[in-house]
Amino acid sequence: MRGVGAALGWAAIALLAGCERPRTELVVRVESELEWGPGRTVQSVVLTVRRGGHDGAVRSVRTTALGAPPERQALPLYVGVIPLDGDTDAPLWIEALGCGGPNGCAAAQAVVAQRAIVRFSPGETLELPLLLATACVGAACAVDQRCVEGGRCEVATRAQEAVRPFAGVPTPTGTDAGSTDAGPGVDGTVPADVEPPPDRPPIADAGALDHAAIP
Repeated sequence: MRGVGAALGWAAIALLAGCERPRTELVVRVESELEWGPGRTVQSVVLTVRRGGHDGAVRSVRTTALGAPPERQALPLYVGVIPLDGDTDAPLWIEALGCGGPNGCAAAQAVVAQRAIVRFSPGETLELPLLLATACVGAACAVDQRCVEGGRCEVATRAQEAVRPFAGVPTPTGTDAGSTDAGPGVDGTVPADVEPPPDRPPIADAGALDHAAIP
């Protein structure tokens, strides 16, 4: 009877595991071809997420000072975005600004910018790469465009073609939703914890960090 009970226990565990719903999440990965860190070309990254488009409701704004942990964060930067009410029905506008100072910047003062307009895929954890490319320094792309090879501008919706399955292991807690009045220099988010693949650097910007006071 003990063997039967053990078998039933394992069967129940297997049944529960099979009932777990896949997680819907978008992991934003920010990288840079430019030198980054204190005194370098790119000293901080401002990552903004809006619902719908560039003029949509702000979900989150975070400024991350770049450099050696724990005071600063290293690239690549991973930020998990999970859906709120209605997010699966509308696109997300995501902008990464590479700033020349540690306290963030506005788009007009950014050294380089990259944008994307993408959608969640229900039941899938996907990765969105955003590259702050050398060729994109000074590129005058519109707010609904992204910068691609050669510094050319194209519609930001084309970024959906670059979205790929995330190879890491996301955990089921956290959200990137922040206050709608957050701005550059303010980390208005509580991001999802995301574990990068084993062959990649540790997750950066995994907590709510305010780098506005970093000299």
